[in-house]
Amino acid sequence: MSKDLIALSHHQAAMATVAGQRFYGMFMDHAMHLVSLQLDMMGAYSKFAMEQSRSLQALIDSPACRDFLSRREALIGELSQRLTGDADGMASLQRDLANEWQRITRENVISFADAAELRNQLDAVD
Repeated sequence: MSKDLIALSHHQAAMATVAGQRFYGMFMDHAMHLVSLQLDMMGAYSKFAMEQSRSLQALIDSPACRDFLSRREALIGELSQRLTGDADGMASLQRDLANEWQRITRENVISFADAAELRNQLDAVD
């Protein structure tokens, strides 16, 4: 009986580590699959980026793309000139407004000065 008890305890002690080994093996297997999946995804993304770069290179070399880019550059130049003209026009309007404002203010000051002088003359007569 004591031999059976010793054998049972040895068997239970051996079985206690089996669960840990199974968890470790399962964890390592999962990690390996995860790393493999990530490497496959990175490979697919890299392949996609390379193919996209190749097709973009073919597009840039095409005459239609060159024509599009040259027209776009010309349109950007025209728009830039238009915006410059509009900015000059706005600045001119602002200057005209400021000059008109100063002229009206000057006329008001002169009319107030004239009114004050007339009042002083009327006060002196009284």
